[in-house]
Amino acid sequence: MKKSIIACLAVATCSLGLGAQTPALAADYGRITVEGHAETTYVANQSMVVATVETKGTSIQAAKASNDSQFMAFRQSLRDLAIPDKDLRTSDYQSYDEDYYPTKDSDVKATRYVVSNTLKVTLNDTSKIAAVLDAAAKAGITDVRLTKLDLNPADKEAQKNDLMVKAAKDARKKADALAAALGTRVVGVASLDVDGDGYRPYYGARLMMAKEANSAAPVIENGEDTATMNVSVVFKVK
Repeated sequence: MKKSIIACLAVATCSLGLGAQTPALAADYGRITVEGHAETTYVANQSMVVATVETKGTSIQAAKASNDSQFMAFRQSLRDLAIPDKDLRTSDYQSYDEDYYPTKDSDVKATRYVVSNTLKVTLNDTSKIAAVLDAAAKAGITDVRLTKLDLNPADKEAQKNDLMVKAAKDARKKADALAAALGTRVVGVASLDVDGDGYRPYYGARLMMAKEANSAAPVIENGEDTATMNVSVVFKVK
């Protein structure tokens, strides 16, 4: 009886051993790193002009009155150019007193008052840039800057996404060619780096502002710009 039981256990153990399977080992992948690149040219469709009206006077009231007069003259010119109120924003306003020497040889300081009002003008029609700069000059504003000449935010984001996709496709194309040359094939992606946010729009360097002899407004050249995207992808190959 005991022998029968031992025999049955031995058969069961053998059966279990025959049925058990060795766990599959993790796939062993190789890796290749490839750089992808994409670029495009574009013409800016949005700009920003920043104008600061600064006036001085022997009293704060006089300085403010002069400032208001200049500012409103400029503001009316912007209305005449059909620039919407939503595209105008006061970014800074200051009033303060300061000591100064009335004459070069004076040893006694006097006090005067300063009022400064800064307006940011967003232009979605870049053909109006020169007219806005000219309007500022006619209003007596001497601190005027063109701080932006680029795509509007929505178009800029769309451009960035498009370049990212093209750069990724460029990287995959290079990886496939390299893998084939090595007798392997791409089977996945191990990591992706978008080169420090990778987006490189170049603008402003070629901006030109000049006064032609017979022109009342400055000449603004809104030529083509270039934006680039670089990605670094580590591909799995097998």
